[in-house]
Amino acid sequence: MREIKFRAWDTNYKSMSSVEYITERGVSIYQPVPCGEDGSDIDWSAGFVEFPTAIPMQFTGLKDKNGKEIYEGDIVQALEASERGDGCYDDVLCKIEWCGEFHCFRIKEIGFPDWYYLCDFDLEVIGNFYENPELLGDQQ
Repeated sequence: MREIKFRAWDTNYKSMSSVEYITERGVSIYQPVPCGEDGSDIDWSAGFVEFPTAIPMQFTGLKDKNGKEIYEGDIVQALEASERGDGCYDDVLCKIEWCGEFHCFRIKEIGFPDWYYLCDFDLEVIGNFYENPELLGDQQ
């Protein structure tokens, strides 16, 4: 059975965090809080903070070729995924996304309408949609 967990991109702070739980009011993240007169001390006991502006992304249950967890929103290189016609294959840049129609995660080739089931290829995570939008170019 796969582990159900999430991470979240906070649109206000432009940072990725692991998610403790999700409520109707937003994503809850364990957040240390600056304190003290000049804000240089950190209160590690501050606990959970809800971020209604955070965008949750679910763990797919799979890891890439290096053992890195693959999440929705990740940009991956699908190794040797595109047949060139001469018997050789090229690597393809793809985005991991949820497909509501078929209730599964899939990989969507950047710049093309094609998509594939996530388990079909040897993958390597090279970034994600929020922290590395330049990897997508104008194909966002």
